[in-house]
Amino acid sequence: MAPSGPIKIIVRTTPSGPIKIIVRTTPSSLSKKPTCAALSRPTNKPVGTTPSRASRTMLLPPELILICLKIVINAPETKNIFNLLLLNRAYRLFLLPILYRDLHLAGAHFAAFANPKQDRALHSFFLRHLKITGAIDISLKKLRPMTDKATNIVSITLDSITDASSPQDYEEFFVSPPNPKTIQAITIVRCPLVSRPWVIRGLARFENLRILHIDRYDEDAAAITNLMSDLANHIDGVPRIKALLITSNFLAPATLLTSVSAVAPTLEYLSLARTWVSGKALRAMATKLVSLRALDLGGCKKGFETADVVDFVISNAAVNVNAVGGQLKIHVGGCERVCEKELAEKLKGMGKVVGEGFEGEDVMRWLGMQ
Repeated sequence: MAPSGPIKIIVRTTPSGPIKIIVRTTPSSLSKKPTCAALSRPTNKPVGTTPSRASRTMLLPPELILICLKIVINAPETKNIFNLLLLNRAYRLFLLPILYRDLHLAGAHFAAFANPKQDRALHSFFLRHLKITGAIDISLKKLRPMTDKATNIVSITLDSITDASSPQDYEEFFVSPPNPKTIQAITIVRCPLVSRPWVIRGLARFENLRILHIDRYDEDAAAITNLMSDLANHIDGVPRIKALLITSNFLAPATLLTSVSAVAPTLEYLSLARTWVSGKALRAMATKLVSLRALDLGGCKKGFETADVVDFVISNAAVNVNAVGGQLKIHVGGCERVCEKELAEKLKGMGKVVGEGFEGEDVMRWLGMQ
């Protein structure tokens, strides 16, 4: 049975060689996190009863500590090396699901991880969130051996990538996850090759997509509107997108309106921050966003005024099933033609609030995708 509180274990060697384990539980330790001194290489000098500052420490749950205790204590002293191997295996099995759950590859790390000589089958199983950033000197398709087996992956983020890939490599990369229904969040930030129309429209393959963030995309307006139309018409014709972030671009207001309208019925979070969205487009969106909880318009310079935002809120309140009790939050920071103080006063009178801006990672947390 696991202890009710954390325990402190100190592992040390004696001059004669055998490993000794000291277990301490004190009332004061119950308020602290459990710590376990890492096993060190046997030496002729005792390590000491208290781990030094230089000793490596790691946080482990009491259940794993008990397993380690049983392995070391119950085995004969002549098998200490084997015991250490078992401990190492226990640590590895404990840490793998944590270390490879959120995988961020950048630059040289990408090349090392994409080494075809490495078997990534186990890593692929635990992978939930994959993020690739920066300059990489090999093709993205080198990750196929891993992504082909990533049956539990939930999100993919490609951020400012410059690499040796071709548009076809990106197209193949998005086809590689074996179970497209598990992908619920995709973020594309300033990736020129991904912006090719046939690549961007291929994202419609992920029929259970809940969050889509496209940043700094100005290549082909039709590709964006076609993608939204494809996502809206999957299987039963009901869109599943809960959060749409189209940010930092110069797409025409009409393109933004068409894109948002296609998936509007289920949208709870909408960000058009740093775009050219107009007051007319905002008013037209208002009655379509029947589930909206938060709207981010931060950094939109000249497209709309305070009155346009107020009109949006009034029109949206008549149809929004979630805008009850002040739940609708709007962010307008950095909008040159919007007076935040005046807007805050008017929204307060309607039971709404001026909120903060948000990113895709924030929405993932709100929707429980972490």
